[in-house]
Amino acid sequence: TSFPGKMMRKKRRSSVEKLAGATTITKAKKSRSAGRLPKEVASEETNETVFVAFVKEAGVNLKHDGTSHEIAVDQVVFQKRIQQQVQKSPRYPGILKEFITALETYIENPDRFRSCLLPCIPQQSEGDISSVSSFQESLFRMLLGIEALQTLIINTLLEKLPEFMLDGTVDGGLNIPRMIINQLKWLDRVVDTKELAVKLMELVSVAPVEVQRDIITSLPEILEDSQHNDTARELNALLQENTQLTVPILDALSSLNLSLSLLTE
Repeated sequence: TSFPGKMMRKKRRSSVEKLAGATTITKAKKSRSAGRLPKEVASEETNETVFVAFVKEAGVNLKHDGTSHEIAVDQVVFQKRIQQQVQKSPRYPGILKEFITALETYIENPDRFRSCLLPCIPQQSEGDISSVSSFQESLFRMLLGIEALQTLIINTLLEKLPEFMLDGTVDGGLNIPRMIINQLKWLDRVVDTKELAVKLMELVSVAPVEVQRDIITSLPEILEDSQHNDTARELNALLQENTQLTVPILDALSSLNLSLSLLTE
């Protein structure tokens, strides 16, 4: 199965247009509010976007070369700090969109994007053993745990997926589409599980077989129970038309929490 070039171009273009529009809005907002926000103007002069400034202040040292970001605090502390920065901003709730627009611009660089997908590592301070536990989530995972940002972050991740669909495993043995899908697994709470189910099934309809398999087998670990029956119906329809996906679909169906009538069917 090959990914339709036309659709790929269309998807990329729409993402770029959306990004350009959002950037214009952000710039307009910044110029309007410049008079009463000297601190943020200063950070703009040093080329620090809202995303970079907030993340650094919350305790993550960003790496730009595709290696793991360093974290100086526990991830719960990081999430709480980001949440407070967003909510206390005089530009709330518009600051949410500004944050995401700045993040999208930041991850246009593939190395930076990869760094955000990798688990963070504890930051060592002056040779001391860090008080931060050795395993930390990726920057994306931590941001997905902040409910006000979650849906926007999910959209950003899923819009990036088509860019890497045809790449397969890249240097260093990393499979970027799989890493993107893994960010969405086992979230404590999915704010808009219906919307997420729809978007994932849309991706299944256009993705190459390898990515289709990855998405389908991950559905039970991503979606909340309320979406299991609807998703199972769609998978059942797909099962009738695509023999290449029989094994992953049956695998997913066996792990979904289904009503008895649907299970019998």
